[in-house]
Amino acid sequence: ARFVKAERDGKFIYYSVNYRRLQELNKFVQELLA
Repeated sequence: ARFVKAERDGKFIYYSVNYRRLQELNKFVQELLA
């Protein structure tokens, strides 16, 4: 699904939400419900 992107920087891992992916999912759900 890849809604969260993980970036590794040494021993730290940064997580960021993939908003574009969430918007696509939301659009898909809206079309299903319409």
